[in-house]
Amino acid sequence: MNNHLPIILLVSERSGSNLLRTMLGNHKEISAPVAPHLLATFYNIRKYYGDLRNSNNSSELISDMLGLANHPYHNWKLSLNFESQQSFPNSIISSFDFLYTQKSLQEGKTHYCSKGIHSFEFIDQLRAELPNVKFVHLVRDPRDHVASWMKKPINWKLEFGKGYNKAIDEILALINKP
Repeated sequence: MNNHLPIILLVSERSGSNLLRTMLGNHKEISAPVAPHLLATFYNIRKYYGDLRNSNNSSELISDMLGLANHPYHNWKLSLNFESQQSFPNSIISSFDFLYTQKSLQEGKTHYCSKGIHSFEFIDQLRAELPNVKFVHLVRDPRDHVASWMKKPINWKLEFGKGYNKAIDEILALINKP
């Protein structure tokens, strides 16, 4: 699927990203499943999978990623036939792309949208490995962001306003990076 278009949402929590993801997923060509946060979960533990050019290591990573995507919370209901697979992706980014592409194929769609937490931390890697990648930076009025957190039953609500501003600053710095 060489002409697929990965769309990565660069967002912070409580920014309206689930609404945007759902709206994009209603497009006839865009798959936008519930985010299992594959990059945030697996990127920092990639060393435990060893050399991903080894098909056994790569298939173990794909299997673990698939398990997370298929967990009842995310409920992708995606099945892969590992025996018929001739080659496996050899990096975390290509494994991420592989699973989202398989999900889009399952839905009969050409493109996919991913809304993962802290996706902005992987901009350089995504750009390097996915030449067609497009980024959508969703910004919510900080007052609405804090008001949304205030509705949550947690005691450290105001810290999220600070985290929101930090995330916005980091995303803008990465987007504007040459």
